[in-house]
Amino acid sequence: MEDKTNNKSFCVLPFIHIMIKPEGFTKPCCRFSREIKEFKDLDKYSIYEYDLNDIFNRPEYNKIRKKR
Repeated sequence: MEDKTNNKSFCVLPFIHIMIKPEGFTKPCCRFSREIKEFKDLDKYSIYEYDLNDIFNRPEYNKIRKKR
């Protein structure tokens, strides 16, 4: 199995894209895994409760962008 922790590739999607699931919850893209403990709380932000711009600029999303 590939070790994804040392992956040096760059994805532009966290900077320009957000995926909205049918129930309104978001994640950076369809391939984003919530198995990473530090990002498990992304499930609590729904477009039905929060403004999409506020979700996109949440500290959790900014942390993803900085992580690279």
